[in-house]
Amino acid sequence: RGQLGAGAAENIGDKAGQMGSALPAINTGMQAAVSVLCVADYSCYVSVEGGLFCWGTSSWFRGPMAQPRRVPLSFPVARISCGKDHCCALGVDGLVRCWGSGQRHQLGLGFVDRSPDLAVPVPALKRRVVVDVVVGDGFSCVTGPAGLKCWGESPR
Repeated sequence: RGQLGAGAAENIGDKAGQMGSALPAINTGMQAAVSVLCVADYSCYVSVEGGLFCWGTSSWFRGPMAQPRRVPLSFPVARISCGKDHCCALGVDGLVRCWGSGQRHQLGLGFVDRSPDLAVPVPALKRRVVVDVVVGDGFSCVTGPAGLKCWGESPR
């Protein structure tokens, strides 16, 4: 499915001689990675310049992609967190934007889906200082001076 980012169609690390210096580096081109995340069937990294690059298979981008591809966002990313069907990013401007499936209200925008290029700030957080953002399967959370705040599905 491509989530290893090395163009490999088989497991890496289950045979002798595949780790250490033999482990293939993921081609990030000129975009050095400052943070990385792995979720279900895809992986992403944030570049020094605030770009988001992903590979693998996800419901919110066309895939599978064996190599990292830039996600079309209209803002530079400071922090990113993704779940199976959605992502939320804290922009360098301090605003939180979410995209992907909103079927469980996890985007903070009601019952709506968004593509990354249409990601808009979460309205309820526009005047709040946010330090970090974390998402799970069907919910999203932020933390800051006003405390921990979460939204989305609350299973019964």
